[in-house]
Amino acid sequence: MEEYRKGWPVLLSCILGCSVGVHVLLQYSLGPLIAPLTKEFGWTSAQITGAMFFKSVGVLIMAVAVGALSDRHGARQIALLSLCLLACACFGMTLIPGNIWFFYAGYVVIVVAGAGTLPMIWTRVLVGWFSAGRGLAIGISLMGNGLVGAMLPSYVTWLADHWGWRGAFIGLGILPLVVGLPITLWAFREPPRVEAPKLDETRTGDAAQSEAPPGFTFRAAIGTRVFWQMGAAFALGPLVLIGVLVNLVPLLTDRGMSRDVAAALTGLFGIAVVAGRLLTGWLLDNFNPERTVALLLLIPLAGCLGLFISGTNILACGLGVALLGIAAGMEADAAAYLAARYYGRAHYGAIYGLLYTIITLSGGVGPFIISTSFGRTGSYSPALIGGAGLFAISSLLVGLLRPRMSAKGGVAMLAVR
Repeated sequence: MEEYRKGWPVLLSCILGCSVGVHVLLQYSLGPLIAPLTKEFGWTSAQITGAMFFKSVGVLIMAVAVGALSDRHGARQIALLSLCLLACACFGMTLIPGNIWFFYAGYVVIVVAGAGTLPMIWTRVLVGWFSAGRGLAIGISLMGNGLVGAMLPSYVTWLADHWGWRGAFIGLGILPLVVGLPITLWAFREPPRVEAPKLDETRTGDAAQSEAPPGFTFRAAIGTRVFWQMGAAFALGPLVLIGVLVNLVPLLTDRGMSRDVAAALTGLFGIAVVAGRLLTGWLLDNFNPERTVALLLLIPLAGCLGLFISGTNILACGLGVALLGIAAGMEADAAAYLAARYYGRAHYGAIYGLLYTIITLSGGVGPFIISTSFGRTGSYSPALIGGAGLFAISSLLVGLLRPRMSAKGGVAMLAVR
């Protein structure tokens, strides 16, 4: 395909850059850090997983702003600066004292510093380079998250076992500098500018306006029902997925598994994310997006039920983890794809930035809710059953999306209500 022939270096830079971005580093590392942090400071699992909420606070502060900056000034400079700042912020975590609020503040600082590595920065460039194969391109670009996520729990566990939790944060900070920075310098580029057709200066009013390139402003997009319906649908999933992922090592060790086996199964989650991204991207390019996503959201429902009934059976636990990983790979791709599909490229960074903020806020409270549920009930079963119900609602919300086609200036475009 011509798009891939021209855009493969950019696609490669997005794969590697996003895979060592702030979202991946914090999401996949916290679970293995719970035991060493508890041992040194006496913090509970619920207290430590509360850091994911403060991660979401950082996203709330920065996502829309950094998305808007990328719309105005381009994504490359922002990504380069953020990769360097992200590394410095991870190194700085080694200096925190034994006060949980300093730990929370550190997570906010890491996200603020690394906001330019969030997915909307990388996908903003991709939606300009790819059109016919956009869904698959987004899926491929974000599959690096799953690949690194598959290895990161074991990597962090090894670092923490040999050099403590401080050594683990140093190891995390090295990744953006060694993996992300060189490829971003070499290949991450804005798409070629497409000249808009010149307006006939003798035509005014609606006739001239009809020739302007289509696309929603940020204010117009958030004024539509579809945006908030998408936000609600995609917020329910991360509440369960991130909550289970962060608590997965404690969930499995509570059943009698060793930390090494639990970390390996957590890594399986990342591998499944890769499969979910590629499958979803191909399906989005070839089938009705809304119906496709609604059906795919039934996969994690099965995953929650699978983990609920699996007990200590490693194969059954692995299957449940894999199904949840497939869903984690699907949701980010689907949200990015639908944001571009409904609202265009002009203000994609800010629009998807707000959608991503909603998703992240939900994911931020998920680990705390599940940890608190376990603390009160002594079991993760209520959370898994409740999670299955939330995925059913999410599937219904996406399935009820009803965009309609209209024409503006002779160009077919989606009109959302």
